[in-house]
Amino acid sequence: TWQHTIETDVKFYNFSPDYIFSHYLSNNYLWNNHLKKQQNFLVDVKWKYLSYEISANYYMLNHYTVFQEKSKVMQMDKLTNVYQLAAYIPFTIKGFGWTANMYLQYCDNKQLHIPVFATRQTMFYGFYFCKKKLEEKLFVVLGLDFLYNTSYYADAYNPALQQFYLQSDTKVGNYGYLDVFLKAKINRFVLQAKWTHAWAGLFGRNYYFTPHYPSKDMGFAVGIAWRFHD
Repeated sequence: TWQHTIETDVKFYNFSPDYIFSHYLSNNYLWNNHLKKQQNFLVDVKWKYLSYEISANYYMLNHYTVFQEKSKVMQMDKLTNVYQLAAYIPFTIKGFGWTANMYLQYCDNKQLHIPVFATRQTMFYGFYFCKKKLEEKLFVVLGLDFLYNTSYYADAYNPALQQFYLQSDTKVGNYGYLDVFLKAKINRFVLQAKWTHAWAGLFGRNYYFTPHYPSKDMGFAVGIAWRFHD
């Protein structure tokens, strides 16, 4: 029978910030900080039906420690609350399929930046090719992967520290990434091919996940797997 289920998960963490926030020495940076312990309180309520999932998540962060602009260590002195609504939707019918991961979220601390909406979706069609003519059945899947998030001030990267830091000058996002893929399987042989970022440059070249570091341009990838018996 098909059943609806509701799950609740509550977690609390009390831990010291990463060592790099407390002590660091290099040619360009030096600090010795005495920091308070961080507390993270997490609550999520999840509804499940078949493979469908919808969850409401709440995160409370106390003494959250980050690198601020100019890569200075900052421990926030007020509580940060993050509210998130997430959904996983899989759908298939007669060889066609669509799966979607979607997130709607809000943070009440203006110093921390997250996209309001983010999604990853896959559409595909699977079928047997020439199954009457071939001794072994060849199964082929053609599909599209789509990735998108709204614009926001993503953390920038400091290569000298190999760490990300907060910034409020450059927004990234509001750009959809499209990959086209093919998978073919016959017996124990699997072929995979992907055309990544298929429409790169078609809508301009302002595509970044991290400020000042452009995302990968259009590309092709091929993979082969052949499992042998012992």
